[in-house]
Amino acid sequence: MIVNLQSIDFKASEELVVYAEKKVARLFRYLDTIISCDITLRVDSADDRANKIADLRLVIPGNDLIASDRSHSFEAAISAAAEALERQIEKHKTKAVK
Repeated sequence: MIVNLQSIDFKASEELVVYAEKKVARLFRYLDTIISCDITLRVDSADDRANKIADLRLVIPGNDLIASDRSHSFEAAISAAAEALERQIEKHKTKAVK
């Protein structure tokens, strides 16, 4: 699986890149037909503390799965978006079985 990480208007630290790749690699356990994952990290200019946004897009045969989350840290946003993708994968697998 190919992981593409893009950080918009800031430089992502090596620890953040490793954390994101580790979280996304867990998704491969649930669905082995994942082609790639695109991760986009950005900081919203809002004055709210929860201004870190993580967008995750899984490229799979058929329709892609997309999740996004906003949090006070990139790690929390990535975790929440990855959990949302886990739920979407479960739905996708049950639809594929029918």
